[in-house]
Amino acid sequence: MELIDRYLQAVKFWLPKAQKQDIIAELSEDIRSQVEEKEAELGRKLNDAEVEAILIQRGSPIVVANRYLPQRHLIGPLLFPVYSLVLKMAWLFYLVPWLFVWICIASFAPSYRAQNPGR
Repeated sequence: MELIDRYLQAVKFWLPKAQKQDIIAELSEDIRSQVEEKEAELGRKLNDAEVEAILIQRGSPIVVANRYLPQRHLIGPLLFPVYSLVLKMAWLFYLVPWLFVWICIASFAPSYRAQNPGR
């Protein structure tokens, strides 16, 4: 069942923080019941390939997580989580260095302190 746990972790990454645990618990129960039904039908434990087939049938983790997200139509519902993640990363890679440079200039540049004595 390690394959199912890894799949659930991948889905969990894309879910909203407030609902992660509830959605993952529901999804986990649904997948495990589907596996149990298949095992009862076959009369044996499923191997990894059969579990993988069940997970592939569900869809990729980002698509599954997208079903639980509120509908947004800026660039399309499938690409929005990736778009949002890239924007956050770009903002972080822009803001942190800019803030670091500004703090260094404000702290160590005498000409800046002379021009801005109240800050």
